[in-house]
Amino acid sequence: MAHFKYVARDANGKKVSGSQEAQQANDLLDRLTRKGYVVTKIEPVEDAGKPGGIVGTLSSISFGGGKVSQEQMIYFNLQLSNMLEAGMTLLSALENIIFQIKNKTFRSILKQVTAGIEEGKSLSEAAGRFPKVFPELFTSLLYVGESSGTLDVILNRYSRLIEDEYELKKKVKSAMTYPMILIVVSIGIVALMMTLVVPNFVKIFMKTGVPLPWPTQFLYNLSQAITKNWIILVVVCILIFGVVRFLKATPWGRKKWDIMKLRLPLFGSLNRRVVMTRWARTLGTMVAGGVPILQALVISKKVAQNELIERGIGDACVAVEKGGRIGDSFRENKEFPIEVVQMISVGEESGTLDKMLLKVADFYDKLIAYQVKRLSELIEPAFLIFVGTVVGFIMLSVMLPIFDMLKALQGRGM
Repeated sequence: MAHFKYVARDANGKKVSGSQEAQQANDLLDRLTRKGYVVTKIEPVEDAGKPGGIVGTLSSISFGGGKVSQEQMIYFNLQLSNMLEAGMTLLSALENIIFQIKNKTFRSILKQVTAGIEEGKSLSEAAGRFPKVFPELFTSLLYVGESSGTLDVILNRYSRLIEDEYELKKKVKSAMTYPMILIVVSIGIVALMMTLVVPNFVKIFMKTGVPLPWPTQFLYNLSQAITKNWIILVVVCILIFGVVRFLKATPWGRKKWDIMKLRLPLFGSLNRRVVMTRWARTLGTMVAGGVPILQALVISKKVAQNELIERGIGDACVAVEKGGRIGDSFRENKEFPIEVVQMISVGEESGTLDKMLLKVADFYDKLIAYQVKRLSELIEPAFLIFVGTVVGFIMLSVMLPIFDMLKALQGRGM
């Protein structure tokens, strides 16, 4: 197929431009005419990587791999929002985005979404056929945007939501990267000393007849046990990992795991704040977008990803259904921080629930950044002290027999 760029006028007389694939220029002309466009210009695109019109001013979406990532969804929503705001029709905007996407999976899905729209379905209905790519939160917001005629605003709002979530994940991940590198490198150094350095030194001491002090004997026995039974240790680790994953997949195991995540020293409060941030931002975005509060609560329950918090949100759904308030329901649940409950209550009283929820998310974002930094500052020196103690013990175990050997040699010399 060849690529063509076109300039046309829609039913309202607005100028529309873009690029599409077609066998011939006449085929594209027929397609655009069926959509109600009055085509004024069609010409082939020499470089397929440089579409014309409005899209030409936007950067290409260069996606790799087969899985549709969160970052790819951010770019997709921003592109679609910008094109709709610029006056392009929905079908034209989608076709231009498809032309730019290199991710085969995402491109195929968007083609099916476009085909659904051409058959008469709405964007929310067509996208709803692919829940793994377009979650219920997204399709619900789309429905509200289509009903109110603010689809470009809703798309922009959703892109900010997933962008904030993406930045939060990056923030936590980057802050914990250095401590994790320290842990891996330190474990590698200790393992190397235990399996190579200590056994070789012990063999030398045994040949000279020097008695081994208890630290040296202990390390030697430990290194021999690890060297001879490393396959068993690996199998045991794999079995433990498999059992933990199996238990986490059961209702009982998931509940215990979620409880542990919220009760862990130091990390428990961080996990709770991450859950609260994700939930509050999602609910705030939906309420601001016009999603009914009960429907928004039900959808936001799924993004909490913690059974204890989900249970509290479920109780709030029941309370709202009976005419109650979210803040009153959360006040009876100890899993929701008091500042969250107070801000939600104020939002319900003043009719600014969406703004208060987004303020909760922003407030917790700052707290998470500070806490992650503090945890990183605590973990690094604590782990360095621990590793230093272990390495010091190993060095002491190696040096003690050397001192004994030197004393024996001096005694013989005298």
